[in-house]
Amino acid sequence: MRRCFANDEGLILTQILHDFKTDLEAKKFDFLDMMTKQIAVFINVTLEASAQKILFEKGLLIDLEQVVMACKSTVPLERQIIERTFNLVSKMMRLPEVPLALVK
Repeated sequence: MRRCFANDEGLILTQILHDFKTDLEAKKFDFLDMMTKQIAVFINVTLEASAQKILFEKGLLIDLEQVVMACKSTVPLERQIIERTFNLVSKMMRLPEVPLALVK
């Protein structure tokens, strides 16, 4: 199942990424809870190189930077999101383009 998501079969990964971007932009009352769940999916699928590539090409790194900047490490849920974001970035670092993009 993870590989199906990672290969974006049925455009499921694309939809989750779209929802993530929408939630990040709108910042409605439950957006932190939704982001926690969406980032968990991203962490799981980025075990596969295909998902790393898809998420990188769709600009997830820029969105993750916004997430880290918006969260406060003193708020428990926000701290958890920051930690998950760094976990996700560490998994995406396996894609050779990611380290180069991060240093820019």
